[in-house]
Amino acid sequence: MGDLVLEAAADSGFVAFDAATGAAVMTALDEGGGWWRVRTPSGAVRSFWLPGDTAETWWAVVERAAR
Repeated sequence: MGDLVLEAAADSGFVAFDAATGAAVMTALDEGGGWWRVRTPSGAVRSFWLPGDTAETWWAVVERAAR
């Protein structure tokens, strides 16, 4: 994954864009309680949990979604 630009989406998530092309590469929604829902451009949806003390939560979400 190349460089990303993140933009806040409402109060509880973000959209990640490829810095080179401007294409959206994922959306992430904080569902609360450490749960995140991520959607990729292909339409795939994943949900996962991150501990509340996770440093740089946005980066942890991007890394987890890229797996």
